[in-house]
Formats: sequence, C-alpha cells, structure tokens
Amino acid sequence: MLLAAMLSASFTTIIDASELVPKKVENATLHIILEYSATGEASLIVKKVKLNSYEPEEMARLLTHWYSKMLYLFQNNIMPEMYLKQEVNNALFEPKIKRKDNILKKAQIDDVIKLVKRIEKKKVISTIELYLQELPSNQRGVVSFLKGDPTEQQTVFSWSIILQYASENYNKKDLYFIHDMMGKTIKAYSAGADDDNLQNSISIPNNAYFKIKMNK
Repeated sequence: MLLAAMLSASFTTIIDASELVPKKVENATLHIILEYSATGEASLIVKKVKLNSYEPEEMARLLTHWYSKMLYLFQNNIMPEMYLKQEVNNALFEPKIKRKDNILKKAQIDDVIKLVKRIEKKKVISTIELYLQELPSNQRGVVSFLKGDPTEQQTVFSWSIILQYASENYNKKDLYFIHDMMGKTIKAYSAGADDDNLQNSISIPNNAYFKIKMNK
C-alpha cells in the first residue's frame, strides 16, 4: 500500500517526552488517553470533563486543534506531516465519512495498529494524553502530554484512532460537523496559512468552528 511504504525508520523516531502530566488541567472540557504497546496495540479512553458540554462538538474541536498542533510540531519533518495530511484525507473525505466506518482501514493503518479495549499496564510503552481546554470567548485550545517513548508514527496515528471512536459513537449529523470543521481547517492551510506559526494552530481551528456555527 502507498501509505504503508511511508512507514520508514525515520517515521518511527522517538519523541522526547519528559513533561509530566498534571493532576488537573484547568477549564478542560474533554480528556483523551491513548496507550500503545510494543506489539502495535492501541487503546483509547474518552472522558467528558465538562458535564454540560456536547461531547461530539467538543470532539470535533479537539480533532481540529490536534491536527493543527501536529502540523506545528512536525513543521520541519516531511514524513509525519505528509502522512498526517493523507491519513486525514483518506479517513474523512475519500469517501465522505459515515457512521460505523472502519476509519483505521480507510486511513490505511489497520495493518499497523490493532485497536483494543484495554492494554495491560505492564505492556504500555507510551501514552498520549490530550485535554481540550476552554479559553475566553468560547474558544478552545488543546493541551498535550506524551509519556514513555511515543514515536512520530504513534502520534500521527492518534488522530485516526480518535476519529474511529467518533465513527462508532456519534450520529451522521455530528460526523458531518467533524467533516466540515476539518474541511475549513485544511482549507485555511491550503490557502497559505503558515503551519509554523503557533498562533495559527489555535486560531485556525477556532475560526473554523465559529464560521460553521454562524452558518447554521
């Protein structure tokens, strides 16, 4: 497969992950925990932190923010950035996402990642934790923490793993909201927005959200 050919040694570089996860992130609305084993297993835990929020909408915002943040993180690394863009395109747009889609298969990573309910604690080699954080004026931002030895590959694949959860648990309308938000986010970068600008990684997903809400 084309994407499988991209999974070279340079794409499995270990990311420096010395930052400790705090006990609490202020004003969080959603908390995501991804765990990986050495044998390609991955597990996902989704925790709704702000109880009166609408989870699918918060998830759409998390996915766009995480995508933008990864573009910023991998701005000088062609392989993971290229794979992320193609992975997202395959998973969401080729063809358009629908309920119960096999997202890992659409993203062409199902032969690399095996999604399981839980991984034994002793077998977990790396963890990615994401918090969607509420900011002033109804904006959002994503706070990320990496533990263990996460690779660039695992980091990029986390996006499709999260979308797999959405495909299994959200309705058609909610999935199309994710589709449209990602479409506007990608369009902003295609129009020339710099992915090496940290402010863009925050403002572009927020602008995508507000544009869609204004048109509803």
